[in-house]
Amino acid sequence: MAGLFLFIGATFQQLGLVYTTAGKAGFVTGLYVIIVPLLGMIWGDRAPAQTWLGALFAEIGLYLLSATQGLKLAQGDGYVLLGALFWAGHVQFIARFSPGVDSIQLSFGQAVFTSLISFGIGIPPGRILQHGQWR
Repeated sequence: MAGLFLFIGATFQQLGLVYTTAGKAGFVTGLYVIIVPLLGMIWGDRAPAQTWLGALFAEIGLYLLSATQGLKLAQGDGYVLLGALFWAGHVQFIARFSPGVDSIQLSFGQAVFTSLISFGIGIPPGRILQHGQWR
């Protein structure tokens, strides 16, 4: 399940990068810092004031680093935001279901799952690499 969150988050982020700038994608992806405690509130977790203050400063910093032309929304920004929701979902999932799980096995398993699914989706059936070109 953790690998599925990673796969969906990465897929939306990469799709978004087709339609937006890397700087804006970095800022929008960084919104997961705010989304994680918001999702936690759904499950009854209350983040302390320091968490909210730190998240706010992180977002201000990301904005200053990445917003060169103001905050104009592009189609890709929505895809990247969906990716950020899944990154935040991944953090919440790990926080809830990883205690008692071997962290190396968890990391390896989710990386293998994400890689295999990404590879399967990224290489359309019937296309093969011959002499450095897709045919």
